[in-house]
Amino acid sequence: MKRLSVIGFMICLYLNGMAGTAGMEAVKRRLCESYFRVLNNAPELRAEIKQFNRGSRNPDIMIRELKEGSEEEEVYSYLSTLNPEGNWPDIFYDDSSRSGWQPSFHAERLLCLAKAYRNPVSAYYGKKDVREKIKQALAYWFRGNFRCRNWWYNEIGVPKMLGGVFLLMESEMDEEERGKAIAYMGNARLGRTGQNRVWLAENVLVRALLQNDTLLFIQAREEIVRELKIQPEGEGIKPDRSFQQHGSQLQFGNYGLAFIHTMAHWAWVFQDTEYALSPGQIEVLRSYLLEGLQWVVWRGYMDISACGRQLFEGTQRGKALALGKAVRNMMLADPAYRKQYEQFYSVHLQGRKPGRGKIGCRFFPYSDYGVFRSKKWSATVKMSSTRVIGGEIVNSENLRGDYLGEGALFCYIRGDEFRDIFPVWDWQRIPGVSCPIGGGPFGQERRWGIFQNTGDFVGGISDGRTGMMALEIEKDTLQAYKTYSFTGKTIICLGSGIKGNGKIMTSVAQCLRRGKIDSLNLLSGQGIAYYHDGIVYIFPEKKNLSYAGGIQKGNWKRVAAFYDTTGIEKEVFRLGLEHPEKGGQYSYMLVPGVTEKSWKRVVRTLPEKFYRCEESVHFIKSGKKWQVAFFAAGAVEFEPGVTLTAEEACLLMCRKTGRKYQFRICDPTQSQKQIRLSLSGKWEGEGSRYDSEEEKTFVCINVVERYGKEVACILRKCRP
Repeated sequence: MKRLSVIGFMICLYLNGMAGTAGMEAVKRRLCESYFRVLNNAPELRAEIKQFNRGSRNPDIMIRELKEGSEEEEVYSYLSTLNPEGNWPDIFYDDSSRSGWQPSFHAERLLCLAKAYRNPVSAYYGKKDVREKIKQALAYWFRGNFRCRNWWYNEIGVPKMLGGVFLLMESEMDEEERGKAIAYMGNARLGRTGQNRVWLAENVLVRALLQNDTLLFIQAREEIVRELKIQPEGEGIKPDRSFQQHGSQLQFGNYGLAFIHTMAHWAWVFQDTEYALSPGQIEVLRSYLLEGLQWVVWRGYMDISACGRQLFEGTQRGKALALGKAVRNMMLADPAYRKQYEQFYSVHLQGRKPGRGKIGCRFFPYSDYGVFRSKKWSATVKMSSTRVIGGEIVNSENLRGDYLGEGALFCYIRGDEFRDIFPVWDWQRIPGVSCPIGGGPFGQERRWGIFQNTGDFVGGISDGRTGMMALEIEKDTLQAYKTYSFTGKTIICLGSGIKGNGKIMTSVAQCLRRGKIDSLNLLSGQGIAYYHDGIVYIFPEKKNLSYAGGIQKGNWKRVAAFYDTTGIEKEVFRLGLEHPEKGGQYSYMLVPGVTEKSWKRVVRTLPEKFYRCEESVHFIKSGKKWQVAFFAAGAVEFEPGVTLTAEEACLLMCRKTGRKYQFRICDPTQSQKQIRLSLSGKWEGEGSRYDSEEEKTFVCINVVERYGKEVACILRKCRP
C-alpha cells in the first residue's frame, strides 16, 4: 500500500511537470508574440510615437518602451552604423551617469534588431546578415562587462531589454552564447519591494524560461502577482487607489504607471494557462486603472503632479501613451469591462469625445492629492504632510522640485498648457504654491533628497461633484494656511497666516503663453481680472500683484543632471502675489473654460459667491452650499441666526435642502477620535443633542480610523 502511494505521488509530480512545461511553453510563445504586437495602433498615434522617440535619450523605461514592433528605417540605421567590433560609434560606453546611462541604449538597439529579425512581416525577417550583426553586438556586450553605478540598470533595466533579445534569438544561440545569456539574466534576483520587486521577478521568469526551470518559473510568477493587492500599509496600491513607492510618496506616473503596464501585460500573457490571474487580482487591476489612474490623464496628457520626479522631455504625453498600452492589454485580459476601457482610451488618451470621461471631484486621502473634472477642464492639487512625502531627487533627477508637493495647482483645458515647460520654469513660482523667493538649494546639483511639508492639517473633502482641499504649511521658516475650493465652475483659492523670513510669493499661474493676454478692472474699482488661454484669473485687489508674459530661458540640465546645457527659450505667462514677512493673506479666483470673446461677460455675470478668509478659518458660500476649513476651533455664520461652531480642526461641507443641512466632515490631521460640532437653534438627527439653556444643538462625529475620509451627517430643523 505504501509503495502504491509513492508511485501515485511520483505520477502526480510527473503529470504536474508536464502541465507546467506546457504552460511555460504557452507563456514563452505569447511573450515572444508580445514583441511584435502594436497596442497603440491608431495611425495618428503610430506616427506620433515614431517622431516622439526619434533621437530620444529619455531614461524613463515606460517612454522607451513606447516603441512597438520595429521601424524599418530605424533598423536600417542601426545595421548600417554598427562597427565590425559590435558597438555603435554614437554611444558613450564609458558613461558613469546614474540616470540616462548610455550603454543601455546598446541593449535597446539590440532588441529592435531582434524584433525585426524574428517578425515575419519585417523586411529583415530571417536575414543572415541581420543575425550576424545581432551576434556581433551581443558579443561586444558580453565582452565589455558594462556596469552602471545605479543598480537599477544592472538588475532591471538592461536585463529587461536583453531578456527579450535572448528569448527571440534563443534558437540562434550556441551553447556558449546561451550560457552567457542565462548568466547575465542572473543579475536579477527575487527581492526588494513594490514595482522593483515586480521588475526583478519578470527578469527571473525570463531566465527560468531560458533554463526551462519549472520551479524557478513558478517562484517568479508568484513574486510578480504577490504585489497585486490593496496595501493599507507600505508601498503599492492604497485603499483609495493611489499608488505609493519610495515611502509614502505618490507615484501614479512613475512606479505606479510601470506597475499597471507590467501587470496588464502579464494578465494577458498568463491568460488561458494554469498561471492565469484570479478574478480578484483582475479586479484589483481594474479598480486601480479605472478609479485611480483614469483621474490623472486629461486629453492625452498626464498631470504634472502625477509624474513624480520624471519631468523629462515629453513626459506628460509619453506617460499617457504608455498608459494606453496598459489599457489596451486590459481590454484583452478583462473582456467583461472592455467598453469602459475603450471609453477611457478614446476620451483620455486619444482626446476624442471630450466630456464623456470621469467628471466630478475626487480626493485621495492616503496620498494628499485631489482632482476636479468638468466637461471642459480639469485641475489637480498636490500636497504633502507629516504622513506623505511631497517629492524626491533620485540620481540627480528633479533637481528643483522642492515645492511641487506644497499645494501645486495645475489647471488644464487642452492638456498641453505646460508641455516641456520645465527647462525654463521658475521653480520657485509653481502655480498654487506659496514659498520664499531667492536663496535655497536651487542651482546646486544634488543626487538624493526628499521634500516634505511638516504640517499635519492636510486633506480634502468632496461630495463627488464639488470639493475643497486644504493644507497647513510648515516648511523651513514658512508657515501658511491654504485652501482650494472647487465649486463646479470656479476655483477659489484662499491663504492666511503667511509668515516667513524674507520675500514670500504665492504663484497663481506659470504656463506656456498662448494667444492674447487681456485684463479688465472690476466694477468695485479695486480688483482686476486677467484672461489668458481659456482661463480668467480674478483678484479682489490689485495690490502686490505681479504679472509677466514674455520669454523665459533655461536648459534641461536645470531639471536633471544627465542632460546638457543647450539653451532653450519659451514664452511664458506668469501671475503671482507678493506677501509681507508676517501676516500675509490672499484670495483669488480662477474661471476656466471660457473664450476670448465671452470672458468679460462671464466675469460680469458670475453668480454671487461669498468667501471669508481669517487666520484659521476659510469659509466659502456658493448658493445653498458651504465649504469650511477650520484649521483650529472656530465658528462661522451660515445664515442669519444660524452659526456653526467646531471644537476641533476639521474640513466641512454643507448643503441645504428644505429644512435639512447635509454635512460631510473629515479630519485632515488623521489623528483625532472625534469632531464636536454645534449649531444654533433646535435640530434633530442621529447622535444630536439639544441644549435648551444654550439654545444649541450638539453633535459628535466619530472619525477614528477614517484616514481622512469624510463622514456624513444630516440635521433637520425642528418646527417651532
